[in-house]
Amino acid sequence: MKNKFKTSCLKIYRNLSIKNKLVLLFCIQIIIPILFLSITFFWKFTNIIKNNSIEYSTDILKMIELRMEDLNSNIDSISLQLIYDDNLYYFVKKNINSNNLTYYNYSSDTRNALRDTVLSRNEIQSVCVINNNKNMIYYDYNNSSKSIKNITNFDELYEKSKQANGQVLWQCEEINGEEYIFATRAIFDRDSFKSLGVIVFLIDKDYVSSVYKDLSEDSSNNISILSQENKEIIGNASNLKYMKNFDEYSSENSKGNYIDNDSDLLISFVTIESTNWKIVYHIPLN
Repeated sequence: MKNKFKTSCLKIYRNLSIKNKLVLLFCIQIIIPILFLSITFFWKFTNIIKNNSIEYSTDILKMIELRMEDLNSNIDSISLQLIYDDNLYYFVKKNINSNNLTYYNYSSDTRNALRDTVLSRNEIQSVCVINNNKNMIYYDYNNSSKSIKNITNFDELYEKSKQANGQVLWQCEEINGEEYIFATRAIFDRDSFKSLGVIVFLIDKDYVSSVYKDLSEDSSNNISILSQENKEIIGNASNLKYMKNFDEYSSENSKGNYIDNDSDLLISFVTIESTNWKIVYHIPLN
């Protein structure tokens, strides 16, 4: 069979005109190798672009992750300073009647401490302290209808904070169609470790987004910050076109990258350990 095929090919070749033989030789020696080299170069070039894109995405995500960890460290330090402030601690612990002069002194000094914290920290929009007796002291940077007193479900935030073992807990709440970012920390008795109350920070979303706004516009527009439930906290609504496959992939991985064929995007993401948020960066394949 093999010899028969070879014989047939030779017979066809012998019957070709000299012109056609030259064309055939040209295709075999020139065109086919060029096509082969072009295809090989294309795939190698595609892989190089993909690898460079992954490296670039990884660098961006690492930078944002470090800045977010710095933000968490700042809130951790600030909340500790306030919790160990004696006036604030005794206000939370004593549950003094609001008509008492001692209550006024503690609350006045505590409010001053909260005011100084808000005015000195760009990342904090408002702060509030509330004890088990529902006595509350708060300070807003901008007095408006969005006061922390009016938009916060303290009971829910408090219950979640008590389960964080004394650590800062980042929580996102949607209120009247708007997403708010809270950082909370439960306050415990210094002797008995019984929960006494909670300190709640309303975080400025513009400050959070500023951690990557020094990137180019194309890069920053392709970044989203998602909550633990994969709900977008900060980003563009158009970025959510990859969410269909992202939920499944991120449930099995804390970081990584993959190609979303449905949206023609290279998706890279990382989970921030301190907040359990996900930073997602995408690059169009085209």
